Parts: sequence; C-alpha cells; structure tokens
Amino acid sequence: VATPNGKPLGPGNFTVFNNTAYFIASTSGALNELWSTDGTEAGLAHGREQVRWFGGMVGNHVADIVGRYGTDTAQVQALVTADPSLGERLVQGLPYLRAEAVYAVRHEMATTLDDVLTRRMPVRLFEREAAVAAARATADLIAPELGWDAAEIERQVTDFVARCVDEERAGALPPAAGAAR
Repeated sequence: VATPNGKPLGPGNFTVFNNTAYFIASTSGALNELWSTDGTEAGLAHGREQVRWFGGMVGNHVADIVGRYGTDTAQVQALVTADPSLGERLVQGLPYLRAEAVYAVRHEMATTLDDVLTRRMPVRLFEREAAVAAARATADLIAPELGWDAAEIERQVTDFVARCVDEERAGALPPAAGAAR
C-alpha cells in the first residue's frame, strides 16, 4: 500500500469507532499522521482533515472527542482551529482537551470550576489528584469566558480543592460501628 504521493505506508495503532478504522500512518520522510477510512478515498481524505482539526492528535484521541461530542465535534474543532493551544491536554494522562473546558462554558452552561472538572469532564471522578493539580490552570482558562476576576478565580480553586480534600478524607474514614467488614 502507498500514500497518495507514492511513498510506502507503515500503518499501526489501529482502532475502530463507528465503523471507521483509525490508524497511524508512517511515511518515509514524513511525520506520523492519523488516517481513517471506511474503505474509500473520501475516508482517507477525511482522516487527513482530522489531523488538521486536532493539531495532530492521533489514535483513540480523535475517537474520544467524536464519541463525547458526536455532531458537535465541529464546535470543539473550531475552538482548536481558532486557538491551537486549546488542543493541548487539560490534564496529563486523561483524554480531555483545554477546548472542552471552554466548550463546557460556552455551550453546556457550566458556571463553576467544579462543574467543568466534575460534571462536564469527569476529571475529578477519575483522577482526583490530577484534577487538583489542574484546577488553577483550568480556572485561569475559563475565567475570561465567565467574567471572573482574580478573587473569583481564587474562590473557585479554593472551593474545588476543599471538596476534593473532603472526599479524600471521607474515603479514609473507618467503618461505622457495627458495619459489616
């Protein structure tokens, strides 16, 4: 198999989502690219376009975005196109993008840091420590969208961290008297 320019194609990292195969294609003299296909030339062209949409995100990451946003994926993509820094991870190790936090405020009526990091993107539920580590940067990111000043950013971060600490403490409590062990 060869790429459109005739160079050898080295596929890998396959995943399937909604009857479309996504894979990384390595070509001689080129960087790895995300490709997708439903078996047609149009399918391959669509995969190349996705690479541009998501700033080179590869593999399951595009499928994650499509899976979470469906037909609204183009709105997340538009945020990344307008500001490529929004294509960066919100929290290292988790699939959420900075654009998703902005999207949550603009399109899903998220109004607090806790709402963004717990309900819109369940970062706090999956990785509480990582959510605490990302709290300040996330608050700084969404503050202009919500009209927050420095005092409100501080209040949002303090409240969010306090909730996370309370959860951590609650999880460490010994069983209640008489509870089955």
